Amino acid sequence: MTTSGVTTAHALLEATIDRALKPDASLRQHLEALGYDMERPVARYPGTVSQACFEVAAKMLAPGKAPAEAERMMGRAVVLAYLDTLVGRVLRPLLERVGPRRALPRVPAIFKGGFTGVECSIEQVEPGSWRFISRGIPVPTQGMVGALQAGLGVVGAKDPRVEVERDSGGQQTYRLLFDAAG
Repeated sequence: MTTSGVTTAHALLEATIDRALKPDASLRQHLEALGYDMERPVARYPGTVSQACFEVAAKMLAPGKAPAEAERMMGRAVVLAYLDTLVGRVLRPLLERVGPRRALPRVPAIFKGGFTGVECSIEQVEPGSWRFISRGIPVPTQGMVGALQAGLGVVGAKDPRVEVERDSGGQQTYRLLFDAAG
């Protein structure tokens, strides 16, 4: 995954680490060595730092799980923890009210608010089926699956599922599926 020139907002990294994990002193030291000092936060972090922190956090959240499952669990945890931040507490009621059909076109703007230097787009394929394409988001592919699935749940999608259509050359394509009738 190419993260050159990508940065991550502190609120996202805070959701990933502080809120989702409640790290102990040992983990804090490990994260500081990666470039994330919880005692001295900065506004934005390099994508390489946030990606490394996500991977460590996934292992801590789900010890003993296969990496892909741990990453999906971490992706879900990040979305729910982010919705507990100041920004998330403002955003959540709006997303819950509009439903998936009106919320999904806003997904690229939400990601671009949390990350700089990323490219993403979304299109409706048919009712209950959307395609999300991303490049440069410093989150493992399966972490994005968990995050997108959790996001679908937040906006009220019934039976949300996320499939990876493509993962190569730093670009990922996801199919977001849900019961359009529900």
